[in-house]
Amino acid sequence: MYRCWLKKSAVERVKEITDFFCGKEFAEISARAFFPTTNPEVDNNLEGINSLYWLGWDFLMNTDIGTLKKEVEKVFNKQFRETGGVV
Repeated sequence: MYRCWLKKSAVERVKEITDFFCGKEFAEISARAFFPTTNPEVDNNLEGINSLYWLGWDFLMNTDIGTLKKEVEKVFNKQFRETGGVV
């Protein structure tokens, strides 16, 4: 974490949460949810995966993420109701 520009009091106030998000426990939770982590203590279970895909800055800058989220939620909920959550 880059602390050079933060006041010491600010670093102390957020230490507990930054320790959690940078720690092994959160990294394990992320890895189990198929969200790769950079924590070297955690296996991301990515065997057999040759590459990860990134949406890209152009997409992120030119897309209303709030609207996209609502659209994805609508499709997900419709599918969930129709299948009872079974894939």
